Amino acid sequence: MLSKGSTWSRWDLHIHTPLSICNEFGGDSEENWEKYISHLENLPEDVDVIGINDYYFIEGFEKVIQYKKEKSRLLNIKKIFPIIEFRIDKFSTASESKLQKVNLHVLFKIDDNNWKKEVEKIKTEFIQQINVTPFHPTKPLSKQSFIEIAGNLRNGFDNYVPSADQIFNLIESDTWKDRVIVFLGYKEWNNLEKGGQLKPYKEYLLNKADALFTASPDDNVTKKESILSEFGGSVLIHSQDIHKYSELEVENYKCFTWIKADKTFEGLKQITYEPKERIKIQQNNPFFDEQKSVVLDSIKIVDSNSWFGNQEIPLNSGLITIIGEKGSGKTALLDLLAIANDEGIYEPDVKNYYSFYNRARQEIKDTKVHMRYLGSEDQTVYCLDGAIANTETNSHAKVRYLSLKELESYVDQRDKFQSFIKSIIHTKSPELNNFEEKIAKEINKINEVNKAIRKLEEKVKTLKSLEEAYQGKQYEIDLHMKNEPKIKTNFTEEQEKEYKELITTEQDINALIKKNNQSISQLTDFKAWIVEEVHSIDEQFKSKLHIKVNQLSNVEVSLLDKVGIVINIEGQEKVDGIVKKLQDDNQKHYEKLEELKVKIVPLEEINQNSQSEQKNTRAWIEKKSQLEEELEQLDQQKKILDRDKEQIIELQKKRRSDYLNLIKIKIEQKEKYKDLKTELESDQNIGFKVKIEFDSKKFLEKEDAIINHGSGNSKEGINERLQEIVINKVIQIDDVLKEEDLQPIIEFIDSVDNENFVNNVFGEKKNKENLLKKSFNIEDFYNWIFDDYYDVNYFIEFKGKALETLSPGQKGLVLMKVFLKLDSSSKPLLIDQPEDNLDNKSVFNDLVNDFREIKKKRQIIIATHNPNLVVNTDSEQVIVASFEDNNGNGDNPKIVYHAGSLEDNDIRSKVCDILEGGNIAFQKREVRYSLK
Repeated sequence: MLSKGSTWSRWDLHIHTPLSICNEFGGDSEENWEKYISHLENLPEDVDVIGINDYYFIEGFEKVIQYKKEKSRLLNIKKIFPIIEFRIDKFSTASESKLQKVNLHVLFKIDDNNWKKEVEKIKTEFIQQINVTPFHPTKPLSKQSFIEIAGNLRNGFDNYVPSADQIFNLIESDTWKDRVIVFLGYKEWNNLEKGGQLKPYKEYLLNKADALFTASPDDNVTKKESILSEFGGSVLIHSQDIHKYSELEVENYKCFTWIKADKTFEGLKQITYEPKERIKIQQNNPFFDEQKSVVLDSIKIVDSNSWFGNQEIPLNSGLITIIGEKGSGKTALLDLLAIANDEGIYEPDVKNYYSFYNRARQEIKDTKVHMRYLGSEDQTVYCLDGAIANTETNSHAKVRYLSLKELESYVDQRDKFQSFIKSIIHTKSPELNNFEEKIAKEINKINEVNKAIRKLEEKVKTLKSLEEAYQGKQYEIDLHMKNEPKIKTNFTEEQEKEYKELITTEQDINALIKKNNQSISQLTDFKAWIVEEVHSIDEQFKSKLHIKVNQLSNVEVSLLDKVGIVINIEGQEKVDGIVKKLQDDNQKHYEKLEELKVKIVPLEEINQNSQSEQKNTRAWIEKKSQLEEELEQLDQQKKILDRDKEQIIELQKKRRSDYLNLIKIKIEQKEKYKDLKTELESDQNIGFKVKIEFDSKKFLEKEDAIINHGSGNSKEGINERLQEIVINKVIQIDDVLKEEDLQPIIEFIDSVDNENFVNNVFGEKKNKENLLKKSFNIEDFYNWIFDDYYDVNYFIEFKGKALETLSPGQKGLVLMKVFLKLDSSSKPLLIDQPEDNLDNKSVFNDLVNDFREIKKKRQIIIATHNPNLVVNTDSEQVIVASFEDNNGNGDNPKIVYHAGSLEDNDIRSKVCDILEGGNIAFQKREVRYSLK
């Protein structure tokens, strides 16, 4: 037997027939019956169960079941119940002038395969045991009795009612107490007080009934439920109370009762045990309220080398529990569901495989697993290849496979624990991933600043030697001026003065031309650099655009072919203008040189006999111009380095700002995570704290990687000083609430740029460069200091105890509860023995309600040996695994599965036989939830 178990369908339990004493179907004729049956066959397809609800008698049901069983009609209806509606001797006020009898409906358990005998039993042992009225104790309830005392059937029906007490005594007798379900009419019951009845009698009637019928015009029954809650609560069943054809027609048909159960008497009884879970009054199918994105609909295992049968196993969309003796194949089914859906299987010890699949993979090699998903007609076939399964979970798999052993492993490894908690928190709040991106960007910005500071500091190192060179050049010029040559010339004093001025001007103009040419060359290179950068930016954008477009879904990407960027560099015309001006200036300088030449040549001709002296004069003047030019170049270089020193200070300020931004992101992240505190602590046993912790281990490990611990520079001494000077200051970040609280960190940041920091930590007469190991530079030093060492960590308590102090089973339990609370994925969840290392009380108190809640959001499949996780979670489907070693003989499979619902007697029997305490679990469930 393989059944999907409890599923949602519409149940209409209040339909009268042409044989009902009051009806508008036109009478008991074959024509009317054919029309009536046809209308029932055309009910909406989700109506699986109906109740034939006639007054006092069962002949109407008898006729309907005859059509189904003997004429193969009503194939759309899975189950038909006989219901007898009594008007009892209690009255309510329908209006000021009219009394209304209270209606009592009795639904009978019936074996469809033996329906004739069952109908006869109801007639003789129930209906005929009731008197037509308390005033006629010798007349049994029958149509003939009504006619005899009232003249005709309708008068008898309108004026006489049987005794309520007699009916209740019969219902509670040994013969019928487990074979009937009792309903009251809500409207008449609610009007009892208006008729002068006392509230205690209303409570009495409510306690006698299992549920109430309502015929509300819509599905809003909130007010009625509120009134019922004042009396301790009860279940409402909605139906239109159908008496005529028009009410059976699709456009007029109203039945808002959805029940999740087997289409059986035992299935219907579940609404009294689990009213909130098993019945909904609404228009749409409750399954669609759950918004489950992926639901496994069935699995079929073929060609398994006689390990499994070839039957297709249907799977319920709610909570499925797999039970069986040890080694019966419970975990085997979970493993194959995981493998066929691309999920990994956790292995506590990869040398000694725990999972069924990894142990049996060679024997079941080439097995084909057929998966069907709800809403799809297609099957996915996965062929097992004998390879070892991935031991890590796959975030892209269609399912999540979780075991208590996996959870326990996280608790003992701090990094894995934090990573696991973060992974499920991020599925709950995907926007939290933005913090990781923000942090990465901030660190990247800091690293870029460190690179820029390093380059500038390397340049500024030359400033001292440059200043010395400047002073030396100035001294050289002073000496040169004192050694001006004295020459003999034919010049007059005025000619000699003019000649020197002309030569000096000529040298100055040549220097200007040289300087302008250098500027023109630099500007030309600058323009070329702009072109290359624009091209590089364009190429980078195209590359990123291509990646981004490929990530788009539900978009016609060809529409984006013309997406691009146009880069407009402003101010290029100014550069061109400067170059043009410099070129124009040089042209004027060349013209000026020609003019000077016209004046210099005649003067030089005067002194043709003193050419060597003139050469000395010219050489001295040229040397003077050269020295002055070199001095100016040194001065320019010195000014550039002075600007670099100022830029270093500005970059250090920016680094401080970026680092503080990193701290603020961490604080914001912490506060955002605290939003989950309320949700987690809704389970009063769980305490949840979030702290920002400085990872001193990571900080010191990075120090050890780059710092040369040489003589007088011991690792232990450095670590001790780092603890005092750095770690003790920055570790207080978790208490930061206001901007001013960041002052200790600001002081630490500023101290790094002071040489005293190096001296205080690494010893006197040290500098940053000679501290480092080979292949490392000052940029690595800064990247070490200003890295992200702040972890937003989670601390969980259970019943006031820190997680790490709990037993292995409790640790896994707490993480299971956290996972179930926070994981927002709606894909199916497979769990292998969540109760391991836990006692029954812990399972009942700490896990049952969590599973009852989470199954509303996602399909869950659990392999378990704990009855509480099967029964008290109200499992929608139970799969029973059994193992019989066929020793390789014949075609009989080793592992066989049966499936059905909790209300199925065979399944219930297996639960009680296989699971220790199964009977007790059923008793607790029924006592806890029964409304009687």
